Amino acid sequence: MEYKLEDLIDFTEFKKLLADLPKEFTLPTSVIDLDDNSLLEYKFTDICTKFHHVHPVCEQECLISDQYIQTHMDEAKPSVTYRCSHGLIDNAIPIIIKGRHLANLFVGQIVDAEPDLSFFKSQAKRFGFDEEAYLKALAKVPRVTRNQLDRYLVFIKRFAELIAGTGLERLRVIDASRRVQESEERFRTIFDSVNDAVIIQDITTGSVLAANQRACEEFGYSSTEFNRLNFGDLGSEKTCFTKQDALVWMRKAKEGNPQIFEWEAKHREGHLFWIEVNVRRAFIGKQDALVIVTRNISDRKQIEKELKRHREHLEEMVNERTAQLEIAKNRAESADRLKSAFLASMSHELRTPLNSIIGFTGIIINEVVGPLNFEQKKELTMVKASAYHLLSLINDVLDISKIEAGELDVSWDTFNMRDLAERVMEEMSPLADKKGLDLSNVIAPEVGEITSDERRIRQVLINLVNNAIKFTNQGEVMISCRMNKNRLKICVTDTGIGIKKEDMAKLFKPFQQVDTGTARKYEGTGLGLSICKRILDLLGGRIQVDSVYGKGSTFTVYLPKQRRGESK
Repeated sequence: MEYKLEDLIDFTEFKKLLADLPKEFTLPTSVIDLDDNSLLEYKFTDICTKFHHVHPVCEQECLISDQYIQTHMDEAKPSVTYRCSHGLIDNAIPIIIKGRHLANLFVGQIVDAEPDLSFFKSQAKRFGFDEEAYLKALAKVPRVTRNQLDRYLVFIKRFAELIAGTGLERLRVIDASRRVQESEERFRTIFDSVNDAVIIQDITTGSVLAANQRACEEFGYSSTEFNRLNFGDLGSEKTCFTKQDALVWMRKAKEGNPQIFEWEAKHREGHLFWIEVNVRRAFIGKQDALVIVTRNISDRKQIEKELKRHREHLEEMVNERTAQLEIAKNRAESADRLKSAFLASMSHELRTPLNSIIGFTGIIINEVVGPLNFEQKKELTMVKASAYHLLSLINDVLDISKIEAGELDVSWDTFNMRDLAERVMEEMSPLADKKGLDLSNVIAPEVGEITSDERRIRQVLINLVNNAIKFTNQGEVMISCRMNKNRLKICVTDTGIGIKKEDMAKLFKPFQQVDTGTARKYEGTGLGLSICKRILDLLGGRIQVDSVYGKGSTFTVYLPKQRRGESK
């Protein structure tokens, strides 16, 4: 900060101080700043004011004297003494405040105790002064010895220090005031920049000490008008939002318990709006106050109201839909019971005649009742095959129905997997031979007893081998079994038509068939693989398929060796 000595010191008091000096103190004294402005003058002599400063050449030489003093003045030198070109003695003491040289205290326009009169006469002649008047003015110039001057300078130095000390104190006051002002400006800038409304309230009287710009905008009052209010005046005056209610929260905050609550406030113009209020006690400087921060939450409240309305409406819809679903569930359960009863009845009604057809057809084919010609035997064989096929379809439909109803039964026992695989081979060999396919069985030596449902595993293998034979026109079908860690791995591999990538997702879904071509070529319900997967799920196993379209497929079954929970 740039400043001058006159900015720091009121020289009125110093002028009074010099005026009160004893008459014996006759030394001319002045304070001159670095721009040659005279700030203080005391007893200037006529020889300078009426002669030297009037004549332009003399005055110029006076300036040369002043310049000499200025150039030889610094903080390290307590004073500079100089005899000017007019024969007068000047002494200057620097006034330095906080490291800055601001002015000089001059004591001068004096002569030795016995001045050289011939020199002053020559000066009068040189500049054309009235010699008598000039010498008369010289006679009024204070005459001092060196000892007297030194004693005077002790006082003058103290006087200079007093001026500097006064200026320093004033400078400190100015700097402190400036810092306070800057701090207040920063505080006010931050205070008014906060996006929430902030109100500072006197903790004793309850009156508002300050309100930021946002508060003025939010509540509709000017900062001056806020000073005549307290926070309770901003409430809507409804129950829980009155001035008295606000005082309760304020009291709790005064006790050191910050308060956060929602409040319905009132704008100066009368409309109501919701705010969230945060109140806590704080010392601002030395002021014990409550800092109240409010945020407008009207939009949030409106959203909450809408959400509540939608939630209530949704609950009504859910209740209504639940009631509808309960009715539908009851109907479905009733229909399921009817379906189960129907299937149970039809199972008996269909299986009994089919078994009779199969049995009696076999008897006739074996010529138990008499000889048959070729055509008769051929047709009866077709009847028997169709009956077997129809029985298989009925069994599949019944199994999928039981699975969907959660009623498919599995039984756990220990059996030899090698024996089961060989029996399946024997059973399926006639089908493979009929199509001219090689049917092979590769059983690893470690495959032996497992604990599972033999009947259901046989059903799975029969289905997989039957499918492999059905969809293979030439080549082979192979069953392989081996142990993989503590699991049994069974693979059924064929060299058949394979499966397209886009059809892989349909394989294990009920009633889904992936026959190639536009017309049905292969018989079946599309339930076999779905039943296999459900059975394996019940037994703790799984099934996967790998296939290359046009080259063949491999269905892999993984089964645990022991039932879950049993020891190895």
